[in-house]
Amino acid sequence: MRHNGFLALARSPYAPGRAPILVRALGDGDAQIRKESASWLLPDADRPLELGASSIAVILSHLAVPEAPGHAPSEEVLSRLTHPQLVPLLIVCLEHASPAVRGQAGTRLQEISGQAVVYDPELEPRVTRRAFAVWWWKRTHPDGSLEGLLRDLGAENPSLRWRSAKEARSLPLPEVRDRVAQVLAKERAAWVQDEQLRALEALLELDLELPQRLDARARAEAVERALEAWARARVQEAQRRNR
Repeated sequence: MRHNGFLALARSPYAPGRAPILVRALGDGDAQIRKESASWLLPDADRPLELGASSIAVILSHLAVPEAPGHAPSEEVLSRLTHPQLVPLLIVCLEHASPAVRGQAGTRLQEISGQAVVYDPELEPRVTRRAFAVWWWKRTHPDGSLEGLLRDLGAENPSLRWRSAKEARSLPLPEVRDRVAQVLAKERAAWVQDEQLRALEALLELDLELPQRLDARARAEAVERALEAWARARVQEAQRRNR
């Protein structure tokens, strides 16, 4: 019965909550279900990836226990993912509540980076996540530079400002965050400001509950909340430095 239920869901590519449910099959008590689970989750390389960080965390929890029933199928899932698909999700898992999940994410990222960044479980998770995020940004932007990004965030061309804000989301550095906040406060193009808002939301790890489309009033209120959060973050950082 469970097998048929999982199979029906696997054949429904647009079913809501599909991946979080199918990921449970990786550790199911039925060996046949476990055997087929990876192909259910990732049936087609051309299909957009549905796995989120929460699903990857479940997979990493299986991998943390070599004798776990879900170990082999979880390893198969990760082996089917490309680095551009997998690395951003592993980076998010570096701040997971479970030390085992953080350890698996860090160990695999260290391996993928060729030890360009070394995972240290004693470091604060946020510091570790930032280090790997910076490494990944540099690897995926070989012709880019931090100075260039900071400059382009305030470029005269609005399309360049928009693109730079989108890139800034994945680079959690204080100087990037501060520059995004500065240009957000002065931006006049609504469509650029929306992207800057989402970048600052990500960099501050906020949940502004931004809708897909913002009207002028909602945008102004969101900008105000984001800038207030940015100001608080800077005060907290200054206080930590002065301790």
